[in-house]
Amino acid sequence: MDIYDTVGSVLTGETDFREIRKQLEKEAIKAFCAPPILSDRRSIVSKYDERNTTVAASTKSSVLALTHQLDTAIEGLGGKAINSALKTHSADFDEI
Repeated sequence: MDIYDTVGSVLTGETDFREIRKQLEKEAIKAFCAPPILSDRRSIVSKYDERNTTVAASTKSSVLALTHQLDTAIEGLGGKAINSALKTHSADFDEI
């Protein structure tokens, strides 16, 4: 719908002026407000993705080091259960 049709439909009473105003406000928000907000959001997401990846990698290496220490320090069924749980869940950090 072009501007002439819009103005004509308002003047003939086919379309309510308030509806046209709402549509114009929505389009103005999409054109002027949304792009900077979306750009800021992308920047924040990429920044924290990098930080989360770093923290997950360091935590995973700490868990693996802890597993090795527990393996040498604890013997028996308790040590095996702890090591098994740590090995099972150490892959969870890759999903972050």
